Amino acid sequence: MTSKPAAWGVAQCGDQLADYFHIIIVYPVRSGTTAILINNQSPSPFILHTSKREGFALPPVVTTGTVLSNESEGPGCFRIRIEAPSITAAAIPGQFVNIRTSSEYLPLLRRPFSFCDIDRSSGAMSILLQVVGPGTLHLSELRAGAPLSLVGPLGNGFSFQPPSPISIFCAGGIGVAPFPALAAALHGQTRLSMILGARTADLCLCRRQFAAYGIPVRVATEDGSAGTRGFVTEPLREAMEMSEITQTTVYACGPQPMLAAVAELCRQYRCAAQLSVEAVMGCGVGACLSCVFRTPEGRYVRSCVEGPVFRPGEILF
Repeated sequence: MTSKPAAWGVAQCGDQLADYFHIIIVYPVRSGTTAILINNQSPSPFILHTSKREGFALPPVVTTGTVLSNESEGPGCFRIRIEAPSITAAAIPGQFVNIRTSSEYLPLLRRPFSFCDIDRSSGAMSILLQVVGPGTLHLSELRAGAPLSLVGPLGNGFSFQPPSPISIFCAGGIGVAPFPALAAALHGQTRLSMILGARTADLCLCRRQFAAYGIPVRVATEDGSAGTRGFVTEPLREAMEMSEITQTTVYACGPQPMLAAVAELCRQYRCAAQLSVEAVMGCGVGACLSCVFRTPEGRYVRSCVEGPVFRPGEILF
């Protein structure tokens, strides 16, 4: 690596991230900015975080946030609002924050959560979670005033400047999480519509947030308890057939089978799309390689670094 570092900083913290790494260096590259982490046990640098944003991106911040509120959003689902101004200052829709779920040794690994809401004026953000294990269960029980160890913003988010004249959001289950923040960013700049899929009606989350922006929502449930019976792909096909396809971008997030079907539809209709993948992440910073996807060229990319947002054709499902 021949580029000289453009900036560097030292993460002074006592949590598990600083146990392994302590110097962050930012190198300029053609696609944007690459942050390099130096392992304090080794002189060999490796890529921690790559940003596609123009200019120099700030490296991820390690900080302690404060829970402002924790509200039920549906069966087993919660929206947690967190004060963390150093993270919200740089966050964009589609990125994520890695949260340490307990002050104990277990659960050992942090959990990644999309930014559901980004309020820079107040320095607050929201995450949306579904209880699936001990880590998310602990978070669901937090009350206002509780401290949270955070690392973020991480990953590459949605690209929406300039926005397409027509934008279609397509979410499956808890994959709805990044769309309230994206709706806020695009409000008034594009014609928005939402296709929301879930197993049952009571798991169709965030509908109030979309209504507040005047976004029409079409629902598909697997059991037929609300909207169309089935998956989001059929409503999406109908929406694409009624759109001026050359002026449309589809933004999707959900389970991998859903994203594979959305990618195929967008290929058939030659429609631009951005897909935010859901993947199990061990570290969230590109070191453990647990969240990789294979590319058509046979390489592997990390959803926590090169993603979580990809274009159709960039990865294989």
